[in-house]
Amino acid sequence: MTKELRLLGAKNIATQKYFVFLEHCERNQMKLINPLGKVLTVPAHIFEKPESIHTTDFSNYFTKEQLDAVEKTLKPTSARKVSTTRKKKVKKLGVKTGLGATWNAPNLIFYKFHIEPLDPKQSFRINLESGKVFEMLKEEFNNVFSDIILSVEYSREGAFSFDKIPDRAIKYLKDS
Repeated sequence: MTKELRLLGAKNIATQKYFVFLEHCERNQMKLINPLGKVLTVPAHIFEKPESIHTTDFSNYFTKEQLDAVEKTLKPTSARKVSTTRKKKVKKLGVKTGLGATWNAPNLIFYKFHIEPLDPKQSFRINLESGKVFEMLKEEFNNVFSDIILSVEYSREGAFSFDKIPDRAIKYLKDS
């Protein structure tokens, strides 16, 4: 079985050029690879929502420089020889908490590109047009809505929407 490689591409609204999407950053910014192959952190509002691009379409969306830069980031680094005589102290990185993403929607819709970059203890909020507000931690979403994560709509298309609010989502409804 061959693994399909996909990249997320974000189209610049002004230039209509595609940038390789790497990750969402703090302060509503995104880390991308520009057409010259340089990694940049830029404001998210100047790009359309990232979309999934299949391997067979890479040359239609990305430059050779972008694909070379992607290849460099995917290459495994060579293993370092570890000394067994003394142990280094490993500095623990802080766990991100708090609200990590918010979006407005006509109905309950989960966007992969908003949720996936979050740490497990970070929450996201969905403001519905009806005035209802849902908020949950990423780890709660992963546990309660694991079937959504595995769905074609969410995994390939990047979003899963409910026409009616499911019972299992009610406990995440915030008081207005």
